[in-house]
Amino acid sequence: MSILSSTTPHARREAPLLSVAILNHNGARILDVVRRSVQAVLAQDHPAIELLIVDDNSSDGSDETLAALCDEVGATFVSTRDGAHGICAARNRAIERARGEYLAFLDNDAVPQPGWAAALVRFLEEHPDLGACASRVMFADRPDVVNSMGSMLNELFHGNGVGIHELVEYAECPEEVMYATGNGMTLRRRAVEEVGPFDEGLLFYTPDDADYGMRLRRAGWRIAPAPDAVVHHMHSFSKTIQGMSFWDGRNRVRLALKHLSWRELPRFMVEDVRYHAAFTRLRDYARCWWSTLTDLQGVRGLAAYRWAHRGEPGYRQAFSPWFEAPRRLMVVPDNRPYGREMLPLATLRAGEGDEAYLYHGWYWPEAHRGTRLRWARQVASLVGALPQGAVALHWDLVAAPAAGDVSLTIRVQRREAAAADGIDDGAGGDAAWVDVASLSGRLTDRADGGPAAVDTPCDLPPGEYRLILAADAAPVERGYFPRQISFGLAGLRVVSGSAAEGEE
Repeated sequence: MSILSSTTPHARREAPLLSVAILNHNGARILDVVRRSVQAVLAQDHPAIELLIVDDNSSDGSDETLAALCDEVGATFVSTRDGAHGICAARNRAIERARGEYLAFLDNDAVPQPGWAAALVRFLEEHPDLGACASRVMFADRPDVVNSMGSMLNELFHGNGVGIHELVEYAECPEEVMYATGNGMTLRRRAVEEVGPFDEGLLFYTPDDADYGMRLRRAGWRIAPAPDAVVHHMHSFSKTIQGMSFWDGRNRVRLALKHLSWRELPRFMVEDVRYHAAFTRLRDYARCWWSTLTDLQGVRGLAAYRWAHRGEPGYRQAFSPWFEAPRRLMVVPDNRPYGREMLPLATLRAGEGDEAYLYHGWYWPEAHRGTRLRWARQVASLVGALPQGAVALHWDLVAAPAAGDVSLTIRVQRREAAAADGIDDGAGGDAAWVDVASLSGRLTDRADGGPAAVDTPCDLPPGEYRLILAADAAPVERGYFPRQISFGLAGLRVVSGSAAEGEE
C-alpha cells in the first residue's frame, strides 16, 4: 500500500495521512469520470494522501479496469466480491484497508477540486470535536449551484442535501448538519473506532450516511460542513439502480426500527402509510416491512443496537435541531451545459417547456387560484439568450399568499467565456457571469390571486444572460415536506423595440 505524495519523506511523516476511497459499482460507462477523479486526487496539494479504489461487486467489467488503473498509479484496489455487498460493505472494506488518520469517501461520478484534501484535513484539525465533516458538493454542469453541504432528514427519514439548488453566493453554510453526505464525507479515525463499522443491513446506495451520522451524534461527536472542500458531482450513478424505490423504502424502515423510540414508531407507521398511499403502492410498502422483518440476521442487529442504546432520547428529541431544511421535490432543470448554446429567451410559460430556461430554485408547476405557475424559493434564476432589440422584460408574477407584499431584486448577468481552469471535470468548460444590470420591483398579493404584470426595462445587447430573482422574504410551509416559497412565475416575455413602438 503506497502513500501518494510529491513532497519530502519528512513532510509525509508529519502531515496527517488522509485516506481517500473512491467507491465504484458498475461504472463502466463513466470510467472517464473515475479517471478524472483519480487524477484530481493525485493532484491534491496535501502532502500525505493514500488512494484506494473500492469496487462493490461490479458485473460490467469496470472492476478489472480499475484494478489495472490502481497498478498504474500506485493506488490500492479493494473489492467486495468475496464478501458482503452494498455501499456499507464497500465503506467498511475501505476502513479496514485504510491507514489514514482521516478517511474521505468519493462516489465514482465525483471529482474533487484543487485544495479539497488540504481543506478537509485543516478543518478537522481545527475542530477536534468533529467526528465527520461534509464537503461542499456542487453540480458539475452548474458548478455555481450547490448539490449539498451535508444533509438533513425529516421525521419520515427522507433525506435532502443542505443548500441544494441554491447559488453558492446566496447559500448559507450552516455551523452543523445532521450528517455528512456520503459523497465527500470525511471521517475521523478515532470516531470510527468508537462508533464501529457501517450497518451492512442497509443495502444499496441510500441512507447509510444518515445512519452513521446519527450514531456519531449519539456518541457525542459533532458534524459540520467544510466550506472550502469542493467536489463536483456528475450525478451519473444513482439513476441506474433497478428497484431503487424498494431499497429506499426498506432502508427507511430499518432506520425507523433502529432509531425511533417505541412511542415514536406507531406515529411513523401511520404517517408513512399515508405517504406511500399518495406516492407509491401500499403493496410495495408492505414488501419493505416484510423484507426487513424476515431478515433474521438484520433483526438481531437491530435488537442489539436498541438494547445498547436503551434509555437514550428518542429520534425527535435527539435530532430535531437538524431536521430537514425546507424543500419539496424541486424541478431538475433541463439546463444546457456551459459549453452549449442557450435557447432564445423570448416567451415562456410555466410548465410549457420552460425547463430549459430554469437554472435553480424552482418547484414543479401547479395551479394556484386558476393560474398555472412555478413557485420559487427566496432566490431563483433563469438562463437564456436575449435577441437583438430587447428593451424590456414583461413578467407575470404572483406573490406567495403567506409572504404578503414581496420586494424583488433582479440581477442581470451576461455570460462571458472563460478558459477552463484546474482539473477537467467534464462540465463542458467554464463560464463567467458578469453583472450588467440590477432591476427591482414590488409584488402585492392580489385579492383575486392572479398574476401581477411587472415590466422591467433592459436595454441590453444580444447575448446569453442569467436573471437572478431574489425576494426579501420566503415563508416556510408546514408539513413533512415543507417548501420555502416567496413568489410564483407564471410567464415571461421579452419585449423588443419594434413591439414596444407598436404598443405606443
